[in-house]
Amino acid sequence: ELGRLGASLACLPDIYALLEEARSKVLSRELPELLAWPDDLLEDVGARLAEQLADEPPPHTREGGIFRRGADEELDDLIDLCEGGRASILNMETELRERTGISSLKVRYNKVFGYFIEVTKSNLGSVPPDFVRKQTLVNCERFVTDELAEHESRVLGAQERRHGLEQQLFDKLRAEIAEHAARLTAIAEQIAQLDVLAGLAQAAERHDYVRPEVEDGGIIEILEGRHPVVERAM
Repeated sequence: ELGRLGASLACLPDIYALLEEARSKVLSRELPELLAWPDDLLEDVGARLAEQLADEPPPHTREGGIFRRGADEELDDLIDLCEGGRASILNMETELRERTGISSLKVRYNKVFGYFIEVTKSNLGSVPPDFVRKQTLVNCERFVTDELAEHESRVLGAQERRHGLEQQLFDKLRAEIAEHAARLTAIAEQIAQLDVLAGLAQAAERHDYVRPEVEDGGIIEILEGRHPVVERAM
């Protein structure tokens, strides 16, 4: 919802430009108050949402990925760690290859076994004693070390801290935006009225409708009347 709000606020300058163009063409009579566009286009609220939220925020806070990179330094660090600390894993893999002499050694991850070191059967003779066997497959074996187990523990802890921090930051942002509720409501009401009236005006122009004369009497007199719904259906 906050993401959609930010996208809507980003459209306001274009709408404002269209209204200014329309106002410039009307010289003979006073414009209705509806077209007296306010000076406040909520640029500050729109900018705040744009700098904080990801381009495609998730529908629920529990999914994570609410904020863009740079919104919060601590959150960026936790995200890096949650995503496997790719740089640290690559460094660890390089160090293990150099230490064991096994060029095909890989550090992998899956949801069942967590982090593990994968060594092909042909290289098992080069496995050092601190490698603890975790799983045997047809073509390879999987091991774990104290260092890798420590890394996995840090990642799992980071995930919990990340979710907690994201929820805190989201609650803070939501409260911050709520402080501008009166400004948002005012411009939303004006946009809604313009939207309805523009739709009616477009229909009148497209289908050649004529504005009726409304009087205080109790008689309705219709000449060459047309029913909009029936006419469209036919």
